[in-house]
Amino acid sequence: MSLEYAEQINYDENVASVHNQIGLMYKKIGNYEMARLAYENTISDYVGIPELEEYAGKAYHGIGVTYMDQENYEAAI
Repeated sequence: MSLEYAEQINYDENVASVHNQIGLMYKKIGNYEMARLAYENTISDYVGIPELEEYAGKAYHGIGVTYMDQENYEAAI
């Protein structure tokens, strides 16, 4: 629901943050594929936008940590 509200008011900073939080929640329950998808949504929407690249950077970090949790160190790098 938070994501829908953020999208309705076109509040990009909050949308990016919600995507990253969704990624964290999926990672926490062990659904790594959905976690990566949530992080990838942030990256595809916000990489290249200087004021929002912080969120894309956090998403890249989240993807790396997700792979680390799965002991897929090569992919994490």
